[in-house]
Amino acid sequence: MFSSLRSRLLLSYAAVIFTILLVVAVALVPILNVPSQVNLEQGAARLARLGRQIPTALRQGATAETVPDILRQLAAQEEARILILTGYNTVFFDTLGNSTPSNNTINLESISRRQMPHWPSSVPADWRANFSQFVDGQGQQWLGLRQEFGSPNQPLTLLLAVPAPTLRENVARFLAEPLLRAGGVAVLLAFLLAYFINRSVAAPLQRVATAASAIATGDYSQRVAPSGPREVQTLATSFNQMVEQVQQSQQAQRDFVANVSHDLKTPLTAVQGWSQALLDGTVTTPTQQTRAANIIHAESARMARLVNQLLDLARLEAGQVTLNPTRLELNEVVQNVLAAMLPRAEAQGVALTAELPPTPVLATADGDRVTQILTNLLDNALKNTPAGGRVSIQLATAAPDQVLLRVADTGRGIPAEDLPRIFERFYQVEKSRARVVDNNGRASIGLGLAIVRQLVEAHGGRITAESELGQGSQFTVWLKAG
Repeated sequence: MFSSLRSRLLLSYAAVIFTILLVVAVALVPILNVPSQVNLEQGAARLARLGRQIPTALRQGATAETVPDILRQLAAQEEARILILTGYNTVFFDTLGNSTPSNNTINLESISRRQMPHWPSSVPADWRANFSQFVDGQGQQWLGLRQEFGSPNQPLTLLLAVPAPTLRENVARFLAEPLLRAGGVAVLLAFLLAYFINRSVAAPLQRVATAASAIATGDYSQRVAPSGPREVQTLATSFNQMVEQVQQSQQAQRDFVANVSHDLKTPLTAVQGWSQALLDGTVTTPTQQTRAANIIHAESARMARLVNQLLDLARLEAGQVTLNPTRLELNEVVQNVLAAMLPRAEAQGVALTAELPPTPVLATADGDRVTQILTNLLDNALKNTPAGGRVSIQLATAAPDQVLLRVADTGRGIPAEDLPRIFERFYQVEKSRARVVDNNGRASIGLGLAIVRQLVEAHGGRITAESELGQGSQFTVWLKAG
């Protein structure tokens, strides 16, 4: 019954309202247990008014037989009670009944100043001492005014009484009805609040849930428009980002399988074909046999490089590669890599230069891994820079705690739509260049930049790429200064 967010919100609001009203009621009950000053003042004023009416009514031809009826009539008009007392406050007559037993004696308690600090102006000052409280035989509390009438020879003692406020009456008058009204208004407001919160919170959450169900079935086109409170908008934004990442991951996984299959299929086909030729005796001359052996060796080496790079990348992504950071002089690392790559650059007709500061630049890093990072970046730059182009290495101190390595080229550049994905495994900017072979006969398989990013992040650094189509690209690596 209370499975939906709307019903649970309403139930929670109702529970809060009930709890608050209950706490207020419990806190007020001890206060309401004491007769209120306002009630006592109102009762005293009523008794004073009744006390002024009785002498007039009794003087207008009242007899012993008609007095009870006159008193009953006056008591009914004021919603009061009139008792005739004899000695020792024994009740002789009561307007609530024809008569009472002669042993029915009442105990009158005077009104304290704390109960009545301010008397109503309608109560004469000489009457105030005659006010008292008493409890009748039924346990009800009364406020009374004692008055003497008649002649000294035949005195008539009357006790005029009105009900004194009790706990039950005070609760009914001052607490129950206001609490019920407040509770009704609060429940109505709770309905309205639950409705608006349902529109602003539950509805956006329902859209997220619906989109999540669709994604679970493979529909990755689902997106949720951020709406509602800030937290729900943040949830929707995070959900959309998650969907995009899942979609990219799925696409990357498909590309990974396709590319690995392609990269393994080609050398396996070559190895199988030439080895079969050797077995069948189709290749008979020493020159043909040497060629077949060279091809088999080259293709098997290509597969070994692919497998090693995949394993290296997998270990990096799993955090299983252990770095050995030391205080490294990057000037020397750059010079060593430059010397190793210079013959290849000269063979391609590409100018390879380095811009190094005169003072040593120190970093806390693994020397072998930094060499691998720089080699992969230069390898990528040389592959995409035509003859007559330039590739440069820049080393500098970026901040007191950071150094940068920048590799820039004047190659073909990277389209803006491809730039965010260049660090993905097997991603090729141009599919026609996916199998470009360098001067050493090694084919590009699209893992170099992915490995670079993992190595940089393993050092606690970051790498960025900037490019303009037709103008070249530059990759910047930030590492911790030594």
